[in-house]
Amino acid sequence: AGRAPVPATAPAARPPPRLVVLDHVFAVGVQVVVLESRERGVVTRVKSSYREVTTTTSAVVIRYSRELKATTLTADEAARCSRELSLPQWIQGRVDGAIVVPCGDSEVANRFTAADGSEQRQ
Repeated sequence: AGRAPVPATAPAARPPPRLVVLDHVFAVGVQVVVLESRERGVVTRVKSSYREVTTTTSAVVIRYSRELKATTLTADEAARCSRELSLPQWIQGRVDGAIVVPCGDSEVANRFTAADGSEQRQ
């Protein structure tokens, strides 16, 4: 009174791994807003996980993709962000983008208007 052998079954197949697509990857030319400062600009260079953004004020900031959000710029804003910068202009833009000093409830950027109406910067 033996039992019939149970046929071997293959282990349950695992579903294939899911491809994770990040929704915050920005290519050169994409119009963005920097989340922390609300600066608007265009991605002008991609370096690994960083994006270089030229802003509407010609500042050049480098941020992680996760610190950016896609937006739509006006034609005037896009034109200000898209112009080609010479090396001295690019360096000045990096300095402008890097220097921000808290002052009460606001911030004073490297480029600001003094009390006499003149533009001041490093």
